[in-house]
Amino acid sequence: MTKTPILSFAALIAASAFVGCNGDATDYTESSGSNVAVYSFNLQENDKILKDLDTVYFSIDLENARIFNADSLPYGTRVDALIPSIKVVEGASAMTLEMSRAGKPDTIIDYINYPEDSIDFSNGPVKLKVVSLNELVSRTYEIKVNVHQVKSDSLQWTNTAYRALPSMLQAPTRQKTTANKKAYYCLTTDGSAWSLAKADEPSGEWTYSTPQLPLSADINTFCVSETKFFIIDNGMLLSSTDAIEWTSTGRQFDYIYGTYGERVLGVFKDGSVTKFAEYPGDKSIYIPYGLPVKGTSPLTYIDFDMSMSEMALLIGGEQTDGTLNSKVWAYDGNEWACLTKKSIAKDLKDMTMIPFYTFKQENILTVKKFVSMFAFGGTDGIKLNRTLYTSVDYGIKWNVGGQLLQLPDFIPSFYGAQAFVAESTLSVSRNSIWNEYVSSRATAPITEWDCPYIYIFGGYDKDGNLNRSIWRGTINRLSFKPLQ
Repeated sequence: MTKTPILSFAALIAASAFVGCNGDATDYTESSGSNVAVYSFNLQENDKILKDLDTVYFSIDLENARIFNADSLPYGTRVDALIPSIKVVEGASAMTLEMSRAGKPDTIIDYINYPEDSIDFSNGPVKLKVVSLNELVSRTYEIKVNVHQVKSDSLQWTNTAYRALPSMLQAPTRQKTTANKKAYYCLTTDGSAWSLAKADEPSGEWTYSTPQLPLSADINTFCVSETKFFIIDNGMLLSSTDAIEWTSTGRQFDYIYGTYGERVLGVFKDGSVTKFAEYPGDKSIYIPYGLPVKGTSPLTYIDFDMSMSEMALLIGGEQTDGTLNSKVWAYDGNEWACLTKKSIAKDLKDMTMIPFYTFKQENILTVKKFVSMFAFGGTDGIKLNRTLYTSVDYGIKWNVGGQLLQLPDFIPSFYGAQAFVAESTLSVSRNSIWNEYVSSRATAPITEWDCPYIYIFGGYDKDGNLNRSIWRGTINRLSFKPLQ
């Protein structure tokens, strides 16, 4: 069904003023051209090009003689053979469309006599000339059909979108980043000293301090609740309220999954048996069959429709018998459950998993947004994984992410990285820290908007060398400047 676009408020006023002031043909002038005012422009239906093409909204700027679609068509849409439908306020004695063609002479189409001829918009704006019924007034409009220049549903990783890991150390060799609702904390060491960096958001300014930690502390177990920090040193759980001064809790832990509320979740060896434990509290139970006991992804948190409480999720890792699996396990505050029914193709450890978004464009007006889990990175103990996997059901079933979602070549393969999703305020200018150009899909004077970014901290290469960078990326659609 064809949808006639509504005139913008300014265009409506201009058109009505032209009509109201010109009851006599002798009053028409070059500058008062209501009888050459275009009030309707749309493209005819053509499902072979794009479903619901006829519903694409075009803005009509009568003041500047411009016609354009502010919300661009999907990437790759062909615009070299479109049939427009054009209406003017008082009709016209002549209407022509002039097309520029690369390497060929310009082509002029007589729209009144041949309204079904297709028009090529692929070489830039097309000129529409309208001549009034009395042939005393004419006006030339510029028509532009905008198409996204990047694939809006792809994950946009830009090779300039990275910065150095925040650290006071010149050459850190190990790192672990953790976060709570208050801030992000990046702990680094070079084997002889410690550095802690803190920021309200990953793209913000970092402040630094020096933790008083023993060098034997296991940096991979560093985590934070809303009020305390935790780390393991030689099998003993240490805690701190400021990440500077540390004290022993008196509790044995061999591995920490992360925190749940104010509780630390981890495992310890009770003789020859590995048990799950929490701190504070004295909970100590046998490990559920299949739950990895080390090498898991850091915990990520979601609100699960079928659970009354927040769920903490992890993926992959090493089981008690030394074998690997890539299943998702969830903890609801009381017990663990394996969610995965269809696992990813490889058994991996030290993966990274986050909740993010994927999109499916059903037609020009309808785009469905899904909360999706992204899992990437990790190792099978020999080879690093470069495949990004997605799940739209919280890890029950996994599939290889589309080609556009895969990490680009300039991001090195890694294991043991941490990732976070955080809102960043984007603007039409470049960001001095990240030096990243942001695409826009609008002409309205919006200067800032929020965009969720994925931030990847650190990770290690196949030889165990630390990647001393933070990478960031997002779905292109989410970085587009919104319409006002």
